[in-house]
Amino acid sequence: MEIIQEAWLFFQNQILGMQWLNALIGKGLSALVVDGKVLSSGRVLSPEEAAKLLKDSLS
Repeated sequence: MEIIQEAWLFFQNQILGMQWLNALIGKGLSALVVDGKVLSSGRVLSPEEAAKLLKDSLS
């Protein structure tokens, strides 16, 4: 019974909660961040600009 509960928790967290996607995006953004600023096409973006860029790219 414990195996079924663990499998259900995994399904809820990883599949329904999309934790894998959250982790993937987090790692990708972390690779771009330098001292609290994001590098994009050779220029440094503020956190607000980076958030807008990410939001626009996901729309």
